[in-house]
Amino acid sequence: ASPTNASTTTRMLLPLLLLAPVLLLLPTHTHAAVVHPITSEASFESFVEAATEAKQWMLVDFMAPWCGHCKRLNPILDELAWKRASSVRVGKVDATEQKRLADAHGVSGYPTLRFRLADAENFRDYKGARDLPSLERLDARLRAPPVARWSSAVAAGAADDDSEDPVFVGVALSAEKRETFEAVAKDRYHEATFALVAEDDDSLKTVSASFEKDAVAVVDKASLASRNPTPYYFRGWSDNAPPDATASALKAWVKKHNAPLFAAPLAPSTFRRIGASRLVAAAVVVPNATASEAFSRRVRSVFEAAGPDLREKLGAGELDGVRWAEYVETFGVARADLPTLVVIDLPRDKYWLMGSSSPDDVETFLGAVVSGAARPRYKGLRGFPDRVLRYYAEHWLLCTAGLLAALVFVGLAIHFRRRPDQLPPAAG
Repeated sequence: ASPTNASTTTRMLLPLLLLAPVLLLLPTHTHAAVVHPITSEASFESFVEAATEAKQWMLVDFMAPWCGHCKRLNPILDELAWKRASSVRVGKVDATEQKRLADAHGVSGYPTLRFRLADAENFRDYKGARDLPSLERLDARLRAPPVARWSSAVAAGAADDDSEDPVFVGVALSAEKRETFEAVAKDRYHEATFALVAEDDDSLKTVSASFEKDAVAVVDKASLASRNPTPYYFRGWSDNAPPDATASALKAWVKKHNAPLFAAPLAPSTFRRIGASRLVAAAVVVPNATASEAFSRRVRSVFEAAGPDLREKLGAGELDGVRWAEYVETFGVARADLPTLVVIDLPRDKYWLMGSSSPDDVETFLGAVVSGAARPRYKGLRGFPDRVLRYYAEHWLLCTAGLLAALVFVGLAIHFRRRPDQLPPAAG
């Protein structure tokens, strides 16, 4: 190379050489540095001890190396561990190698996320969405007091991205009811928001017109932010029931109603949460279509005005019929049928199909489902006869022609079949 070329190369490399030490000093975070690999039962105990000493809550990912969902979760856990390093300690267990540890935690699928507070005794399953915002919300819940002041709950409702999530509010509770409410909040605050308005609280004046006193209600954060709450009350208080029974009833009620009044969109985690204890009323729509928007508004309005008969049995939301077209087709719903309403019983694998796109039919259809007047359909083998009948009803001309052709063919085959006495004699 000529001296001129060498000089040019030196000038080009010099800035990079000067920048290299600076780059080495920049903070970096890698999976190995922030997500702690747990390779044995002993290292699991060390992980727990370190988190307890640092007063961090723990999140453990039980995964399998070949699992696609696990691989997609890895960068999310990396980011969580890096951004929330002071409050959470994240661990990862290869459940295919650490089978005893996985069995001890009841792991039956991958990935399984389990968490525990530093001062708690047991791990719990995390059943929420596996995205960074949801895990950050879990971190915020676990770092906050189990029961918020009413004003804080209102502020959260106005600022929280998931403003339709519910808040469970205790208003001017008696000492015994407050004790029960706070006990349930302490047990469930990792997945729900609890707020308390005391008798002597100035904020009671702002809610006295909307809420009953000495009562627990669930309201959407959206309605809190609009200062127009629509409470739905827990009616399980009983003077004759022991405190433990009342607490269990309230805990079950909180679990059942810990979902938006009308989830839009109906995310998979919300879908499963509703379906665990209620039927799921899914308004299946085409996004941004005028008819679908009107249909969704009607379904929402029915649930906003609903009483216990509907709300204790059904939860509702909006399902994108284009994105989830393959799933929607399992209910016999095509794109041309949208918008429509499907009520789904997840545990029993059965459903009810409205069969109409008219918003005016929504309330009548839901009433028929709740009362038992509507006939359910079934998926799987049990629903096969019903699917055959529906296919015949939709394609009766083609099916009838095919059946007649088959009968003619069988008849001709019988007619022209030679009897043994008509066969030619055997040779020889």
